[in-house]
Amino acid sequence: MTPALPISALEDTSLMMLVKERDDHTAFELLVSRHRRPVVNYIYRMVQSVATAEELAQDVFLRVYQVRGGYMPVARFTTWLYTLATNRTLKWLRDNRRRSGDMSLDATFGGGQQWQFADDEPTVDNKLVRRAEEQHIRAALMRLPERQRAVVVMHKYESRSYEEIAESLSTTVPAVKSLAFRAYFQLRTALSAGQQ
Repeated sequence: MTPALPISALEDTSLMMLVKERDDHTAFELLVSRHRRPVVNYIYRMVQSVATAEELAQDVFLRVYQVRGGYMPVARFTTWLYTLATNRTLKWLRDNRRRSGDMSLDATFGGGQQWQFADDEPTVDNKLVRRAEEQHIRAALMRLPERQRAVVVMHKYESRSYEEIAESLSTTVPAVKSLAFRAYFQLRTALSAGQQ
């Protein structure tokens, strides 16, 4: 007889099944602790407000708990989770239409991808140029339609495949590729116009 794995060693899908079948609060808390920071970071890149991102992430995890009975492990847990996060965030964007923020697009919570510059100790001029570039990129991203913005954030910053993005947005892979093409074209156009 093989020994049972500790709950912390279980994969996300197994944890969610414990939440679904046994209303296991320990499993739910473990899922939240594993995914809270990435979800907050993902939402922040969409809304550009730390407080709003934290609030929406809390709503997402509340929703995970509320719909636990309907959870079906047909896709990866993270795909399902990001579908909930995307839907909640897009709804907030439609309802509020606010476009503000004071942190860089690549600010992350607990690490992650950052802009890389060759100079380890940038001069004041380099810092000003970098800040202006980051603001220009953030502004261009925020001008994209919400679904295009969601595709860019999930693809570039969350490293999600087109298949995962399609599941999260409840659409097809060709539709996601089309959204990505249009979004990246608009970003390139906006960023090249800003360099002239």
